[in-house]
Amino acid sequence: MFRGKRNWSELNLCLVLAIIALGFILGGQIQAALIHTSIQKRHYTASLSGIDIDSRAKLRDSAILTNAYVTTNYTKLLGYRDVAPYFKMTQGSLTSFQYIIQFSHNGTDWFNEVTETVGAGTITDTALVYTYTYTGDDNFMKTIPFNGSYIRLKVKGTGTVTSSLCEVYVYGGY
Repeated sequence: MFRGKRNWSELNLCLVLAIIALGFILGGQIQAALIHTSIQKRHYTASLSGIDIDSRAKLRDSAILTNAYVTTNYTKLLGYRDVAPYFKMTQGSLTSFQYIIQFSHNGTDWFNEVTETVGAGTITDTALVYTYTYTGDDNFMKTIPFNGSYIRLKVKGTGTVTSSLCEVYVYGGY
């Protein structure tokens, strides 16, 4: 490539090729950084396929919980490795509620986060149900690893639900 006199265009080409090779070596981290930079200024927008988010999306407006699971809206995550559902609670009569986290690759087919138990040589998977107990109005979050494209939650009150409100957000993280 460098026979005789070297010029700037050859050096620039060599530099670009070295950067591309470094990108492959680093497992696409340079590409991910460029993609993140290009979407950094964009916040979530409503669409027919859910909500595309940069870092935060509201999945459920503040509403009274019921004794049956209510499915939140869903959101499309933009390459995040961790997600954190945030809950804003107004107590009312409840002191606890439950939620289930669901993932999807296409926004249509949903899969529960599961837990497994082992007994007598048998592994049993069941939907992972989180229970949160609180006193008074409360806000809390739960960080979980994420390997999917879409997320939604199911929430329900446990007990007398009079005036007990729940608002749900989800945040994405790298």
